[in-house]
Amino acid sequence: VEKPIADTLKDGYKIREACIAAGVVLMVGHDFRRLGADRQVKELLNEGRLGTVLLAEANFSLPGNLTPDKWRFYRETCPGGPLMQLGIHQADTLRYWLGPVRRVQGSFARTATTAEIDDVGLALLEFAGGARATLSSTYGAPKTFYLRLFGTEANLHYETDMSIWPRADQMDAATSLTLHTKTGSEAIDFAPRDMLVEEMEEFAACIRGETTPETGPNEALAALEVIRGALTSHETGQIYTMENS
Repeated sequence: VEKPIADTLKDGYKIREACIAAGVVLMVGHDFRRLGADRQVKELLNEGRLGTVLLAEANFSLPGNLTPDKWRFYRETCPGGPLMQLGIHQADTLRYWLGPVRRVQGSFARTATTAEIDDVGLALLEFAGGARATLSSTYGAPKTFYLRLFGTEANLHYETDMSIWPRADQMDAATSLTLHTKTGSEAIDFAPRDMLVEEMEEFAACIRGETTPETGPNEALAALEVIRGALTSHETGQIYTMENS
């Protein structure tokens, strides 16, 4: 199924339990972690090239073009606005790189649209490992996609020229990875990958019983809880403590 797995955690749990009861494979479309750039960053982290990651920044934004005939216009059908539809990709990637999220704070605003939804969303993430991250998204600015990691040994800047969007198969070709160390900067090479093709190939292998989904219901629910937690934090004015991530 497409991400998010559901708009609410309650519905997400129901979907997971229904698939378990029916004995069917559930894969959720958190496919950005399959990009060649994302896999390369994971390797750099595993090799310790960045040292201890202290801070991360992530943004995925697109012009919303929100009109009343679109489901994204309405709060009921698009809770969380761009942070739910776009930022959730970065939430999954950050969890893939940095591990479980422990606490979340959120802030949302309607600034550049006549739609019901908030067109700006921001979340502050606290990871179980100690790192902090800002996750942001808006439907009111030009196409943007970047992630930045700041470590004790090096910083990593990941940026994609999103003029190619929605050509997902061209994202790696439009992406640069730069490692900034204490002695200089280094462009990081990586092998381009087609995240959608790889996702479908893995799903087929899951159906044949050869493997299990990398992004199954548990991963999807963890990413969803980051966004729902940010919404709860915004509504209550309190920090949200994660239950499942």
